[in-house]
Amino acid sequence: MIQEGTSNIQGKLAFEKKVSCFDCHKYKKLDKLVGGLTGPSLAGAGNRLKADWVYAYLKDPKLLIPVKRMPIYTDIINDGEIKGIAQYISTFK
Repeated sequence: MIQEGTSNIQGKLAFEKKVSCFDCHKYKKLDKLVGGLTGPSLAGAGNRLKADWVYAYLKDPKLLIPVKRMPIYTDIINDGEIKGIAQYISTFK
């Protein structure tokens, strides 16, 4: 079980630098909405998504929601980074 609401520096770095989630998803950074338009907004995601669900989704997006646009990152980032991203997203209030 992933601890929710606690920032994870490894997850933040993977989110912002390694897989650039903000290329597609909006999220709040320093009280300002930033990011892309093609994916669903992650602003407030910590209020509506469980970190364990986000982790499972990032491991295999098409298993949970059969969409074509969400890439599978398991070849780019390791399991710890995926857990870190899920934990980091849980802080988005």
